[in-house]
Amino acid sequence: MNNAKQILKLLSVLTILLTLVVTTFGLCSFNTGQAYEAVNQYGENIRMWGSGIYSHDSYFKAPIFIGSDFTILILVVPLTIITFWKTNQKQSIEYLIRSFSISSLLLYYAASLALGVTYNHLHLVYIALFSVCLFSVSLMFAKLHSIDIQQPKVCLCHYTKGMKVFLLISGISLFSAWLPDIIISITKGTSLEIYWIYFVANDI
Repeated sequence: MNNAKQILKLLSVLTILLTLVVTTFGLCSFNTGQAYEAVNQYGENIRMWGSGIYSHDSYFKAPIFIGSDFTILILVVPLTIITFWKTNQKQSIEYLIRSFSISSLLLYYAASLALGVTYNHLHLVYIALFSVCLFSVSLMFAKLHSIDIQQPKVCLCHYTKGMKVFLLISGISLFSAWLPDIIISITKGTSLEIYWIYFVANDI
């Protein structure tokens, strides 16, 4: 039990440090003045970001990555530090579940970077962050499972109507925001990046 606690503490520190490195380099890539044109494997002209760690990513993807880095650094990192610290101090199921949730969020973020960003100098850092988050999530899941076996129903979550409405609205918003663009790009036979850049360039 003590070994698991020490491992989780070490993984928490590594998660925070690696996240700070990744997000800092990502924010330093915000420069819209170095874009250039390139031809992709489909023979389409793609506008590339051209700056920083996302220089080889498209003008469509790079702002999404930079926006994610900003959100993670400003909101998630402070919340992660507070939650991990309280989990280590109080050792309560509530904070363990919160730590599990945050680690799952960072696991998704790390997977998006490791699998979605064009190969760059931070690739090993992306892999390290993904690995640390994966081990953290797995270890906390196993810990919650063992607690649930010893104390049945102690880990149950009660959903309120407000939570259900929020999830429903979020799902509908994403569906309505992306589906029209995807359908139009399919019917026109162009990539979604080309379609999006066209509308941005023409201020539509």
